[in-house]
Amino acid sequence: EARYMMKTSYIALGGNLDDPLLTFARALKLCDDAGYRVVSLSRAYTSLPWGHTDQSPFLNAVCAVNHDKDVFALLWDLLTFERILGRNRTTENGPRVIDLDLLISGDTIVASDQLTLPHRMMHARPFVLAPMAEIATPVRHPILGKTVCELLSQLPQDPKAPGAIDKEQPLHDIPYAIEPARSSAA
Repeated sequence: EARYMMKTSYIALGGNLDDPLLTFARALKLCDDAGYRVVSLSRAYTSLPWGHTDQSPFLNAVCAVNHDKDVFALLWDLLTFERILGRNRTTENGPRVIDLDLLISGDTIVASDQLTLPHRMMHARPFVLAPMAEIATPVRHPILGKTVCELLSQLPQDPKAPGAIDKEQPLHDIPYAIEPARSSAA
């Protein structure tokens, strides 16, 4: 397996079935176990559904992982983690136990049938930008050149719009402890 220079990738976590906070914690453990070191994690935000609006609200969060793998390997691992956690891709934007979306990976830009980086809709989704702004304030969208906070501030502030953050709901801590940096010295 090819190894690449260490990079930071941002992953959106979303879900509205079962216990999303517990599922998020399980997903983060799978990431860590597979060599994607979780280095930062937002709180979980409650958001209105996007796409099919006749479903339960979602919880959404963003994590940062450090790794030395190719972005396609990361994508396939995220899809595998979704399957392990019970994701069934039956209805686009429908209810789900977990959704793991690769948002940004350094300055990498990819446009292929399998992967688009940065994520093609991240700049339009408050449920992605709000949690990402919590942990990635200086990060710039590699194509648009704007920070996550700038992108978030440009979105319409309609509290009833699909994907809007429900500001009447509390933010939730995800039950997952980020491990301190591991020393490479033995």
